[in-house]
Amino acid sequence: MPPTYLIAAARHRLQDPLLLERWQALLAASSSPERIYQTPAYFAYALANGMAGAELFTVSESGSGRLVGVVPVLERAHSLDFHAGARRLAALSMPSVVVLGSAPLLPPNAALWRQLCRFLLARYPHCQAVSLTALPADAAWRPLLRAPATLRHVLHGWRDCHTVPLAAGYAAFLAQLGSKRRYNLKRQLRILEEQRGALTLHTITEPRQMPVLSAALAALSTPQQRRQWLSDASLLSLAERGLLLCYVLHCEELPAALILALTDGRVLHVNNILHDSALAQLSAGTAILFMAMEDACQRGLHALDFGYGSPAHSYQSTNVTQRRGHVLLLRANLRNYLGSVAHRLWCAAVEWARTTNARRWRARMR
Repeated sequence: MPPTYLIAAARHRLQDPLLLERWQALLAASSSPERIYQTPAYFAYALANGMAGAELFTVSESGSGRLVGVVPVLERAHSLDFHAGARRLAALSMPSVVVLGSAPLLPPNAALWRQLCRFLLARYPHCQAVSLTALPADAAWRPLLRAPATLRHVLHGWRDCHTVPLAAGYAAFLAQLGSKRRYNLKRQLRILEEQRGALTLHTITEPRQMPVLSAALAALSTPQQRRQWLSDASLLSLAERGLLLCYVLHCEELPAALILALTDGRVLHVNNILHDSALAQLSAGTAILFMAMEDACQRGLHALDFGYGSPAHSYQSTNVTQRRGHVLLLRANLRNYLGSVAHRLWCAAVEWARTTNARRWRARMR
């Protein structure tokens, strides 16, 4: 007879050593690309910063009481946006309960996933969807896409995410680039130093180092960009919990480039790379990226993860792409059915218009 499971709220057990020990064991076995968001440290950060709906659930076998899963969640105000270029013409609100890490810390059991999905939609009656923000398209996760009484909608479709494996070390990584690229990299670093002064890489991992990061953000970002990113207070809170690993490159005493990133001790999750626009021709962004990779290898990190989209410099010999999607499992009702169908058709029409115009432009240029 297959086991049955009990799902229970467990935020009050955050200091329970047995729960924490089992939680860490589940994390060690996890292959989720966003494992960092399932850690006790990130959940503590979510609670400390008042993130909406932050809750922790445990999954136990009903008979034995053995803990088999830990599921941290948040609430987010997702929406189905109807864009034409940069303009948002309409939007359908889709408040969601977000399963942090996307691939939950559960046994590979389709029936258990269906039970969890039903539980979350019942627990959060005001939410219209269960959200998995970066679910891998691999076959191993397909059971998560089949939940009863839900409609599947992949927001923006399945997209490539770039990662750079570093487990073999920095020397092995450089060897994959080939002699010409290695020569160009050394040349770029030399020219940058000759024209702008001595290069110093600052790593930001602790609260006491935050002034260096704050000054670089002020110098290298616009006010509009700064409002879109984490505040100084949020970055400080991440540093206090050992989740922050940012880099600032100084030429002499002036910030030339920075990398905003988080780490769980295994992967460096790169959120943004900024550089002084006056140094674009001197490849300051490339310089800080390769210096950060060397530091990441020295720290024993296994990979860099750039998330959705393509990095400015995509090296086919070193980068690995993985298809991921922001999957919404919508409540099965008429509103959500019509909204998801309309959104899919709209996005397909916009993509068709974009590719058609691009083909016509290329044809004119011939």
